[in-house]
Amino acid sequence: MNFISHHETAVLFDSKSSLSFLTGSMVYDLRRISGLKNTLSGLNNEEMLRGIDFHKATNTAFDNLPQIIEIEESMKELFNKFLPWRTSIQASRAGKDLLFDSIQFKDKSIIEDLMITLENIYNGEVIFSGVENPKPIVQVAGWLLQNGPPRYDDPEIATQRLYGTLSQTRTPIDMLYFDYVLKVMQESQSKILKIGSLSMNQTVNNLKNNFSLS
Repeated sequence: MNFISHHETAVLFDSKSSLSFLTGSMVYDLRRISGLKNTLSGLNNEEMLRGIDFHKATNTAFDNLPQIIEIEESMKELFNKFLPWRTSIQASRAGKDLLFDSIQFKDKSIIEDLMITLENIYNGEVIFSGVENPKPIVQVAGWLLQNGPPRYDDPEIATQRLYGTLSQTRTPIDMLYFDYVLKVMQESQSKILKIGSLSMNQTVNNLKNNFSLS
């Protein structure tokens, strides 16, 4: 999942989730957007740390759903027609997560809830206790507030983000393949939209049965 879906999963898991928990559920993604790797070093906000654990548990539950595995495998095979195998693996993982955010734009209230959390982060309502410099994450929250969350329901925007994500790894994609990558993303998005709500519900139910807030 990407940060929009992570936030919504936390809301569905517990509608009374604390602000720190909600922040923790997506803070890894905000850190990645900031471009820094060690921004959270020293964090000792217990609620946020639980949110981070929830983030990890969410990824495990979501990534192991049969229909999600099937989509990722399908994307991998399509990418491998014109990309090296290792790049295809990374592209299918990241691409699937970006496209899954598409389903969240169907409900305006989901985005409104996300923006409230981002506003609270930007306004200093979230305490990053123990973190030497939380400013990059706060700045990302501010940027998202000003510009809105990325419209990954547009496959072209999702493809551009996929290029940006992989450019930071050992498996970047040459821009010569953009149209091919876009076609894979378009085909995969239609499949994800069909199983989106079911996958969210199954993920949340798995977490309610297996993740403890204590």
